[in-house]
Amino acid sequence: MEHPFIRSHNGSAFAVCVLFMLAALPAGADPSGDVRVAAVKLAGASSYEMTFTTAGKTATIDVIKPNTRRLRLQQGEFIFIDSVMYGKQPGRGWMKMPMSAAPGVSRFYDFVGRFPTSWAASSMHVTDVGTLKAGGEAMHAYRATDNGSLMLIYVAGDGYIHRVEVSALSTRSDGYFRFSKFNAVPPIHAPL
Repeated sequence: MEHPFIRSHNGSAFAVCVLFMLAALPAGADPSGDVRVAAVKLAGASSYEMTFTTAGKTATIDVIKPNTRRLRLQQGEFIFIDSVMYGKQPGRGWMKMPMSAAPGVSRFYDFVGRFPTSWAASSMHVTDVGTLKAGGEAMHAYRATDNGSLMLIYVAGDGYIHRVEVSALSTRSDGYFRFSKFNAVPPIHAPL
């Protein structure tokens, strides 16, 4: 059975389009190096927006270096500025609280802060898939395995990782991350 990340295409028109797009998109002789370079570029951005979807739920986090984040979930919103956390649930006002008040959110904050840097240093096994379309955008795709997860990593012509599709083989926890607003997230201020 074909894995859902492996896509097959037929037809010479498609082949001509792919060859045309490959000329404009980044690709090198070392797929692991290509992904590492894109991860380093993402880690070096002063800000970016990351939207993630898993189990039918979506959340968005704005990252502004070095220590400012805004997390928007269906259950509420959190703002992190240095070591201070502000939380707001639907129908309620903002509250200032210590990071220890919401350990799950706090762990996620730490994960997001390390995410691009950890990929830049990762020893993932990566193979070049070629050009694929995701979210309406044609990008260069790489299949990677790391710590029991299979990922499809999309790098756009600007050199940034724009999308990562994840299939955690051991937990069946599939989802995807979408990155945007590179160096363009508006300032985030304390709500209180």
